[in-house]
Amino acid sequence: MAEHAGAKTGLKFYQAGNMTVLVTGAAGFIGSHVSHALLACGAQVIGVDNLNDYYQVQLKRDRLASLLKHPAFQFLELDISDTAAFNAALRGAKVTRVIHLAAQAGVRGRIGLQHRGNRRAREGRARPRGGREVLPVLKHCFDVVVAA
Repeated sequence: MAEHAGAKTGLKFYQAGNMTVLVTGAAGFIGSHVSHALLACGAQVIGVDNLNDYYQVQLKRDRLASLLKHPAFQFLELDISDTAAFNAALRGAKVTRVIHLAAQAGVRGRIGLQHRGNRRAREGRARPRGGREVLPVLKHCFDVVVAA
């Protein structure tokens, strides 16, 4: 088996030249690293993130700046729980795989603590509702990964 650019990450990807992968939560720590690994393997990546202020937005923007240097990366700033915006943004995209990592970071929202007025954390809706919005994209997909 030939070595490829993704091998240095320890991930075992096959040649990904014909894949278009939707990565939700792409500006997060895990989402940005997954996106870089996919790009290194030759995939087209559509990254989605709402860039909320739960932690430093500039940190998320810095991660995106690195990803945006790659011509096969496209970024959509939107909240996946906004069904109309999500569907409109992805209309016509031929997504073959989804890696759904979008969620409210940390545990404050889950244990009832408030943080800077973050409505999604208060309502506990970051993952539950957002997961349903990803479903229409799946009709053309071969693989789906959902992680918390």
